[in-house]
Amino acid sequence: MARGVLGFSGAALRKALADEGITSDQLAAEIHVSPATVRRWENGTSLPTVHHLTALANALVRPSGDFVPASLSLRSVRQLAGLTLHTAAVKTQIARSTIHRLEQGSTDTATDPTITALAGVYGVTENELRQAIDTARTARDREAQARRTARRAR
Repeated sequence: MARGVLGFSGAALRKALADEGITSDQLAAEIHVSPATVRRWENGTSLPTVHHLTALANALVRPSGDFVPASLSLRSVRQLAGLTLHTAAVKTQIARSTIHRLEQGSTDTATDPTITALAGVYGVTENELRQAIDTARTARDREAQARRTARRAR
């Protein structure tokens, strides 16, 4: 079963349509989906598959990356899956505090069973989950560096 591209931006699609001066209906006809499907992508109630993302990017003469952020945080992945921190903990049988630390980037290790469980519940691949964890760590490291720099400047 195909699944949608996590992090797809309906706002970016709307902007691209406006920039190119074409309607949702015209895009739908060009990429062979229903106009309702394009409207669902625009308003965020549905996500295009990789195949459809590539088709719409080509039709709008833009790289597909224009429609998807470079990387998503682990918290964003959880939220896109429609889960609260509590629900994710219950479904994975992983402590809320562990998931929270992973989301904050405040732990440097995530065991393979943890990654497998979270990926399964969040509906992403293990590699996508690892990337989200790395995004959290990178953000934590940047914040720490900014704090150190600010202290030195005083």
